[in-house]
Amino acid sequence: MPFLSEEEKISAWELYQRIAGWWHEDQRHGNLSEDTWIPLPRAYITPGGQESVFPELYYWDSYFIVRGLLAHDEVMMARDQIDNLLDLAARFGFVPNGNRSFYLTRSQPPLLTAMAKAYYTYTKNRRWLNESLEWMVKELAYWFDGPHCPQGDLARWFDLGDPGLSAELASEAESGWDFTARFEGDARRFYAVDLNALLYGMMRDLSFFAEELGKGQEALQYRQRAQNFLRQMHRVLWDPVHGEYRDWNFEVGTFSSVSSLASFYPLWTRCASDSQARKLSTRVTDFSRSCGLVATDRIYPSPHPQFDFVQWGDPIMWAPLQLIVAEGLKGYGFTVYAQDIAQTYLRVILKRYQETGKLYEKYHAETGNEDVPQERYPNPPFHGWSAGVFAVFAKEIMAF
Repeated sequence: MPFLSEEEKISAWELYQRIAGWWHEDQRHGNLSEDTWIPLPRAYITPGGQESVFPELYYWDSYFIVRGLLAHDEVMMARDQIDNLLDLAARFGFVPNGNRSFYLTRSQPPLLTAMAKAYYTYTKNRRWLNESLEWMVKELAYWFDGPHCPQGDLARWFDLGDPGLSAELASEAESGWDFTARFEGDARRFYAVDLNALLYGMMRDLSFFAEELGKGQEALQYRQRAQNFLRQMHRVLWDPVHGEYRDWNFEVGTFSSVSSLASFYPLWTRCASDSQARKLSTRVTDFSRSCGLVATDRIYPSPHPQFDFVQWGDPIMWAPLQLIVAEGLKGYGFTVYAQDIAQTYLRVILKRYQETGKLYEKYHAETGNEDVPQERYPNPPFHGWSAGVFAVFAKEIMAF
């Protein structure tokens, strides 16, 4: 895809500046009075912002919000967002899906150390890091000390008992991919590629943090643990036939039948070898559509009888996956692919913003508009990760 035109760059700058203002407009300074609300100590930004959708703080959405905040040099707002998550980890032993009591049965993709590293890299605030490390260690332990790790090695998504969803759907919701064909109807049966790649990344982050704080022995222990874990990942989750990582059904001993962008998470957390990265790079085109990457390489039938369509798949383009895949590819030197993904995303968001004055939670990867197949709810106006990813890509590509 051709580079952004000068006119598009000017428009991108204008939207980049508008997003900078949105962060302040979106920030909540109080808590709702509802019985299910879990109070938070600091101001925070919700996925929907002032659009009034999803009024809670959400775990994995916060990562992309933090990245966007840092792209706009909003350091204290980024710290507040992370400190709220650390507070939840301190109180509950893990970061829940969101700050509602009905979310205490599950978490979401574990990105706490990743956002802490983004903040620390920006600030070099060792005092904050030292005060926060305990809760990040606690967060890692959550994923290995209970039913998430049924056979003592790799991890799965697992909800502890949401009364409002079936066990299958609730566990899949923990993945953030609610809902998808990836797990053939039950995430509890699968070692998940994205989860295990993120856990490897957490171990590496904790090793880095310990080194920064002069805790050499702890740093070594986390590095060794990460290497042992990586060997298990390669042994179980790498599919040599398709040349990609795939979710593994440990109950029947087979790979998932679904090829998904989860396979690229190991690039983002630097799990893959150079040869694996090369093979994965050849798969990008399978997920590429005219207006972005789709979560699965094709449309798969819904494995859930209550849904005719699952939204984490073709033809929907999700902002967080664009960032993870682009940065993963760039980390292994595939910069052309990465730039193409970023510029395609910028162009799509710009066009629809100019036409509607809004950003949306997700976009149609063929048409580029927000008219997407509906799973459970309409496609809402949405800042959150859509704005955060735009800010990161715009600042990097155009050096704002």
